[in-house]
Amino acid sequence: ELQRDLLPKELEKYYERICSLTSFWHRTKRIILTEDTAPILIDSFTKAVDKLQKSYGPVKNWQWGRAHTLEFAHPFAKDSQLMSSVFNFGPHAVDGGFNHINNLRRKGCSDEFKVQVGPSTRRLIDMSRAQKSFGVLPMGNSSHIYGPHYKDQFPLFNQGKYRDQLLILSGKEINSTLVFKKAK
Repeated sequence: ELQRDLLPKELEKYYERICSLTSFWHRTKRIILTEDTAPILIDSFTKAVDKLQKSYGPVKNWQWGRAHTLEFAHPFAKDSQLMSSVFNFGPHAVDGGFNHINNLRRKGCSDEFKVQVGPSTRRLIDMSRAQKSFGVLPMGNSSHIYGPHYKDQFPLFNQGKYRDQLLILSGKEINSTLVFKKAK
């Protein structure tokens, strides 16, 4: 509400496009810090609370995860509600935000707080012991809906947890042999 209210009236029709710019929030902060915006701040806050109460009820019932959700949309399900119910995973309540280490955020200002941008993986690597590293993929290692590793890492990802990773530093750690046989 504040970003919309601080936008000059002649740019309102471009709000969604402007809101998608990374610099938009920085511009908003600069205006708040340099201009007398008290009446606009109060009005925006009041509108935001009213809007949230309409969507989520009384303040005591508000939970970030009810608004801030993540859904993994499958390409097959792009234009079909039926296919979405089969192939998509979510929506799930998630924490984080655009300025958090758990950078799960919306893109632009439409779709309220639905996550549209986030990490493709998380890794923790101590470079002095790189072979002892940790990581997690939001969905798992498989994009096959019936595969055993399809979405199996999401619970870890959503709880901010990791799994051990296998990181081989040289061929010496590999205990297998590749043998080429001449075809008959």
